[in-house]
Amino acid sequence: MPDQSAVQALAAELPELDPPLAIEPPLAIDPPLAIETDEQPPLWRHRRTKRLEHYLQADFLHWWAGESTLPRLLASDPAGTPLANVGVGPATRTAYGDQTVGDFGHPGIRLRFGRFVPRSRVSRLEMDLWYLFERSDDFSSTSLDSSLLLSRPFFNAQTGANDSQIIRFPGVADGEFSSQYTRQLAGFDPSVSFCLGSDACSWWECSTGYRFLWLQDELELNERVFLPAGGLIAPGTGFDVRDRFTANNYFHLWRFGLSHVQNRGRWLVSLRGNIGFGLVHHVVRIRGQTDSLINNTVVGTDDAGFLALQTNRGKHERAEFGWVPDVELGLKRRLTDNLTAHAGYTLLWLPDVVKAADHVPTTIDPRNLPIEQPGAGPEPTFAYHTDDILVHGLNFGVRYDW
Repeated sequence: MPDQSAVQALAAELPELDPPLAIEPPLAIDPPLAIETDEQPPLWRHRRTKRLEHYLQADFLHWWAGESTLPRLLASDPAGTPLANVGVGPATRTAYGDQTVGDFGHPGIRLRFGRFVPRSRVSRLEMDLWYLFERSDDFSSTSLDSSLLLSRPFFNAQTGANDSQIIRFPGVADGEFSSQYTRQLAGFDPSVSFCLGSDACSWWECSTGYRFLWLQDELELNERVFLPAGGLIAPGTGFDVRDRFTANNYFHLWRFGLSHVQNRGRWLVSLRGNIGFGLVHHVVRIRGQTDSLINNTVVGTDDAGFLALQTNRGKHERAEFGWVPDVELGLKRRLTDNLTAHAGYTLLWLPDVVKAADHVPTTIDPRNLPIEQPGAGPEPTFAYHTDDILVHGLNFGVRYDW
């Protein structure tokens, strides 16, 4: 048996342990704390000297939002074509239309503000606001060969045959045509999230809240035509003709979502999926205007154009059931305890939306053109047309926690 005095001497030679380190328990995982943010796993949390309760995220967006198909809006014929064949003859070609517009990317911004709720099954409150800036797709007949004969083709409901309105023909009319297509989108998403489960490397949340989405596109068609002087036509007589088609979609939805975050050191991969159900409010506005000109001075105005006439113009609106799913994938890296950089991809599906180009008529009764004549038929008529749009694109930004 060892000598008692020898044991005491050996113990005196051992280094003294630091009591806090010697008895430190393993890090406990408190579920509400484990999901402080989708970039704050427990293994980082214990390094901080204070709790971070708020965050603000700013993103630059570059998203695409589908495209629209235009009907045939402008026709051209070579010089020397007989007047009766302009716009309807064998040599007629499409100068503008029968093509897609809006197949461009939109720059945009997104701001996301959140606040964490400590020690609660409610993990956080979040407000998401994003906007895609308006972009346009323009056309002007000045880009065409000046020797071409120009006309606006249509199907004549009175005669039951193809017809055209002359814009440029020697001795008959001298004019130009232009078109502008624009589009913009925005979204607003206040939500509340709940913790489903977490550990040191991953966590799950579900969320719910209101979702508002707005999509607007607009097509404006313009022509300016001057008639040669002679007979009863005064010198400098002309017409400014404008048709404007605007489509608005307002989504009012209740959203449900599920998100998962996986941590690997300072890198995080996040995946969010949402689906919203509610109402979509369709609003289509059709406006026309024809100004009579003498020496570039307006001497008379009619509230009808060439395709926006008394039979289809006005404000048309309805409300229907709507639903919208979306998915967001993100890759994030923590730069400091307070700052995170991230990149991601978003996919948003908008079913059954109204678009401006889908409401441009191709059949008209010329007796409805200014000045309207008695006995005209109902053409052009208005009818709702819907299409699906896939909104998708890249996100780049930073997030600050405090």
